[in-house]
Parts: sequence; structure tokens; C-alpha cells
Amino acid sequence: MQGDVDLYAQQRTPVAERARRLLAHAVAQGTRAVRANVDVAPAYGPAGVEGLAAARGAGRPGGGLPAARGGADARRGALLAEAAASGLVDAVGGIDPAGFDGVGAAGEGPDQLDQVFDLAERHGLLVDVHLHETGERGLAPLRDVAARTAGEPAECFALASAGDAALLWLPAADLAPGSPADFLLVGGECLPQVVVDLPRRDVVVRAGRVVARDGRFTG
Repeated sequence: MQGDVDLYAQQRTPVAERARRLLAHAVAQGTRAVRANVDVAPAYGPAGVEGLAAARGAGRPGGGLPAARGGADARRGALLAEAAASGLVDAVGGIDPAGFDGVGAAGEGPDQLDQVFDLAERHGLLVDVHLHETGERGLAPLRDVAARTAGEPAECFALASAGDAALLWLPAADLAPGSPADFLLVGGECLPQVVVDLPRRDVVVRAGRVVARDGRFTG
């Protein structure tokens, strides 16, 4: 975190201008969509959110919990709440609750996930949590997230088939007229069975062209 703060303090070019340059480079290389994560912390204030909002074009940045700790927690929470209510972000999130906020297997310390999920529900935002820790320390937040997002197999299918596209502002690939001709065919008795058993992909079609058969890429 301190290294990021030092780097930020040394930057002389506004966030919006740096973001525009990066996006222009990405577009020139053929990138279709970009999703950005910004820190909302006392060291930065709302500069990241506002800068990316100015440069976003057709997309929007996602807001995230910063890595600040200790006495900055209350101010950090207020800044994140302000960003969530601003209408400038599509998602709120966090990073490694156990490491940054002291929430481990015993549940001690402030609960980052409570705040993230509360703000997401209150403002109709997506949740974007990054978890990197291993062992029990990493499993505890993972179990917490799973418990908060548990659903029937049909919801899991909807999330995997259309939710990932929505995260990148891409159109849903379903079988409705006008939808992208991207789909796959599998054998199964019902949707829950397909979600649980993960059968082999018999045929995979991208942009109307068969690119794989029987689980093998055909080009």
C-alpha cells in the first residue's frame, strides 16, 4: 500500500489523462472492453473514480476498497460509500479481508465484506472481491463470499453464461434473434445436471463458426 501511495504522489499527470492514454493504446491493439479497478482511500480521495469516469467512454470504472488500515478505516469507509452513491461506478469491492482488515478464521477485526455487500445491495452495484491468500486464512473469506452468494443451479448457469459478459459490457449470447452466434452444445438430461456434471462440449460455436468438436479445438 505504501509503495502505491508513494507512486501516486510522484505522478504529475492527472488520472483522467493517464487513463485516456492507456485506453487509446488498448483500443489500438484491438481490445474490445476494459474494466478498471480504482482505490478509494484517504491517500487518494475520489481522484481515481473521478478520473476514470472522465475517461471511461462507453464503459465505467469499478470502485474498490483500498489497502489502508488502522485509523484510516472510518474515513476509508466513508469514501467508499460516497463513491458507491455517486453513480460513477458499476461495482464495489475489496481485497484480501484477512490480510488488510484482520478478518481471519476467528472473524476478528472490521468486516470488509459486510460493507461491500451492504453497499452493493443498497445501490444496485456489482461485487468485485479479489482474494489471494492461501490456507485457512484465505479460505475463511472465500467461504464467507460463497455463503453470501449461494444460489440454485439455474442461477449459477445464468451467472456463467451471461454474467461474465455483463462484467465486460458485452451483449448476452443467448438464442434470441439478433444475439451473438456464440454457443456450445452438450449432452444432458436437465440444466442442473449439466451445471453439476460439466459434460464434454460436443460443439463450440463462435461468431457462427464451429471452433471445437468433442472437446478439441478445430480452428
